[in-house]
Amino acid sequence: MSMPSWTWQNDALCRGEDLVLFFGPHGERQPEREVRERKAKAICAQCPVRNPCLEYALAVPEKYGTWGNLNEDERAAERRRRMRRAAMAGVPAAPERIAEAEKYCTGCDTSLPVTVFSRDITKPDGLHAWCRSCSNKARRDREAKQAVA
Repeated sequence: MSMPSWTWQNDALCRGEDLVLFFGPHGERQPEREVRERKAKAICAQCPVRNPCLEYALAVPEKYGTWGNLNEDERAAERRRRMRRAAMAGVPAAPERIAEAEKYCTGCDTSLPVTVFSRDITKPDGLHAWCRSCSNKARRDREAKQAVA
């Protein structure tokens, strides 16, 4: 396995923030954790490198903290969902193989891991033509236009 690239961290909004905000103190109670995670996720939501951060945390996998706008439980659920989706798409379930399988996104004009595409049974490969990020952006743009009209 090759060493991961950490260059995306140079542009992370969390850089210079207190680590406790993203990882929490020992013995933290649930109400305090929820408040802390909301604050961390507010930073993540605006971060230009949220996707590479999340992809790194899912690939390693990081067991603790808020990474790419997801906490530990949310990342575990995302890993399980991606494994199921990859199995449905006919990609072998080994995590290192999932990271290797790529598809071209017509929305952002980039080859991306198949794990970032939604299922679409009408397509020959079983995956949507746009990655989830492009699909979500297009949906938000449509909703914004409808709200103005």
